Amino acid sequence: MYAFVVRVALLFFILIGVGTAQTNDIERGLSCQCGCGMTVATCVGAMDCSAASKIDSEVRSLVKQGIAKDQIYAFLVKTHGEQILAAPTKRGFNLMAWVLPFIVIIASGIILYLLLKRWDRNKQVNSKPSREQKLDPDYEKQLDEELKEYESWS
Repeated sequence: MYAFVVRVALLFFILIGVGTAQTNDIERGLSCQCGCGMTVATCVGAMDCSAASKIDSEVRSLVKQGIAKDQIYAFLVKTHGEQILAAPTKRGFNLMAWVLPFIVIIASGIILYLLLKRWDRNKQVNSKPSREQKLDPDYEKQLDEELKEYESWS
């Protein structure tokens, strides 16, 4: 009889732990509606938030009823709107939130590469001295005089 009671108690604690783990996992995917910017799991643990507590109790009751994670998310989206999800869904217009940052980074890299390549090409063209350029005759005469004076010192 003692072994039976221990097994039932152990099973009870395991089920409570599984339910809590599942609840926390679900709440990490939900955004708190109070405007704090945290997930429900974080807001319930860090603050005394009525919005997070309400969602927490909803999730716990749905988990106790044995409803699957995806169905819980669907129910919460239906009741609270899509803004309850911590991450946007990966379909429709929300797909842009997932794809656009990578597109912008890649496009910026390509544009930066092309601009640097163009800048380098212009720098090389402008840095080559032209042999056709002549000095002003006055400066050329002054340069010759200073070179002769310098050579006389050595």
